[in-house]
Amino acid sequence: MNGRTPFYYSAVIVLLAVVVVGGLDRHGRSARIFGTAGALGDPRVEIALTATPQEAFRLWKQRGYKGRTVVFIGEQWKRIDPSQYFEAPLYRQYPLKLYNLAEKQEREYLSADNILYFADLSGIARQITAVLGKTGFSQLAVQAPQARNVKFRDGEIFMTHHGFPRTFTTAEHFRAGREPVLLYVNADYFRADEPEILLRQLMQSGLTTDCVILCSQTGDTSVSATERTKLERFAGLMRMQGRVLP
Repeated sequence: MNGRTPFYYSAVIVLLAVVVVGGLDRHGRSARIFGTAGALGDPRVEIALTATPQEAFRLWKQRGYKGRTVVFIGEQWKRIDPSQYFEAPLYRQYPLKLYNLAEKQEREYLSADNILYFADLSGIARQITAVLGKTGFSQLAVQAPQARNVKFRDGEIFMTHHGFPRTFTTAEHFRAGREPVLLYVNADYFRADEPEILLRQLMQSGLTTDCVILCSQTGDTSVSATERTKLERFAGLMRMQGRVLP
């Protein structure tokens, strides 16, 4: 056998993998669904106050968003183990009934800690940028070297999880791309930061959005009344009157 044959097949496999990944990314981009976008403070931008992260997820679904970049702002990143949501039945009775596994898992397991995972699973999110508090980012930076597919850039940590791209940064280093994002802000971000500073940093980043969700994290005992008050102040700074959803 020609000694170059193994190398040839390896090169073909790599090329096919690149083509497939590129095709999936292009499909995700072409399938994106947007609302009316603008900069923060633009009265055309839809802004919602939600009590829980689960309500935020359901709002994204109701709006029909697909293939989007989600910018998550919170004090820290909560790690989950997706394998706990996969309990495929060992057998099924005939005749087989078709069902959507993602929707089944969502009904059974959706929680405050995993809405971004289900946003990925359901096709709402194509990629996530997590803007963390300084303490949360420092903790992640210590843990990150143990992960696979991790890259450190200036003020950023890039990691994939089962091929899903995630970028971690702080508001100080956050720079938005040209694509309008789905912006989600947890009240706990204001544990050590002020609304005025965050708004200034987001506006300086060049961020545009068609949907802003501000979550008070009702029922989460780790979130203080002061943090929720700051979230309300942040809402006022964005001139939300007239577009606040129930």
